[in-house]
Amino acid sequence: MKNEPLKSFHSKIFGTFHKNKDGVDRQKILRNCKIGEKLILKHAPSSCDKNAVEVCRATGEQLGYLSGELAKEVVYRLDIGNKVDAEISDLTGGGFFYKKSRRCIIKITKYKLK
Repeated sequence: MKNEPLKSFHSKIFGTFHKNKDGVDRQKILRNCKIGEKLILKHAPSSCDKNAVEVCRATGEQLGYLSGELAKEVVYRLDIGNKVDAEISDLTGGGFFYKKSRRCIIKITKYKLK
C-alpha cells in the first residue's frame, strides 16, 4: 500500500526560546499557534549540523528544530522522497500573569519506506 502510515509519536521542539534569523521571537510566534495545526519539516543543513531540521508553520515562521537523533532519520526519509507529517499536539506554558516560556509538542507520522 502506498503511503501507509506507521504509528505516530510525539516529540518536543527544541530552540523555542531563540529568535529567528529575521529577529522575530519564537515565543511570540507560539502564541498564535493552535493545537492540530499542520507543520512543515524542512531540512536546513548548517556548518554545525548537516542534518538540522527546522519546524515551521505553513506561513514559513520557524518554531524551532527537531532533536538531532530524530532529525537524522527525518532527513533520510525526506531525501529519498518519503512522506513525514507533523502537527501541533500540545502547547504548554505561557500565561497572562507569569509570562512562562511556551513549549510546543508535535505529533510526527512517518510512512513506510518506499
